[in-house]
Amino acid sequence: MKNKILVAFLGAVLVLAVGILSWESGRGKLQIGAVPLPSASGGGKGTVKGKVEFVRAQDEAPEPAVRALVGLFCDTYSFPRECEKFSDSNFIAVTNKDGKYVISNVPAQASPVYRVFGYFVKDKITYSGASSNFGLNANETKTINLVLTSTEKVSIEGEITDEITNKAISGATVRLTELFVTNPTEGLSVSDSNGKYSFSGLEPGYYLVRVVATGYQT
Repeated sequence: MKNKILVAFLGAVLVLAVGILSWESGRGKLQIGAVPLPSASGGGKGTVKGKVEFVRAQDEAPEPAVRALVGLFCDTYSFPRECEKFSDSNFIAVTNKDGKYVISNVPAQASPVYRVFGYFVKDKITYSGASSNFGLNANETKTINLVLTSTEKVSIEGEITDEITNKAISGATVRLTELFVTNPTEGLSVSDSNGKYSFSGLEPGYYLVRVVATGYQT
């Protein structure tokens, strides 16, 4: 039987998550039950590529974001049916020395179901940004460029652990989605060697936290 993941988080925002949420002295513990992650299926495939840059200050020119984390999301909030069999854990890339990325074998969708999100840390400052929604035709290569900015506001941070052994889980993909807004904020992070993750620069509100880790169901 596969183990479950135990997520503990502490933040200055309200968080909604699928699972059982309890509070102890201001620290929430989220136990995520087993939910299968179906792989994408269907007709033709396409490719999404682009360049990711970041801006240190408002008046400065953008710089290439080297080794930025880029994720392709399916907008389950607006397109629940189209995104039902989409596993966004399969569509993550890291930018090269020029800030460029390529995400291949993306299922074609005529509806504007996809968004690209970028996450980058430089000198202990977090930069993030997301594209607008778009569709993708079969055999199409679509260019989606991002310019990441930093607005330090509030944050969510936590720790991913094995529920049975209580050991830290490193390399887990943590996804954050803002709820109940027209243009939701989305975030992507990876737990470190101590199982810790964080999201910063968030507006106060309601957020959904999802975790994917090899060998676990979430």
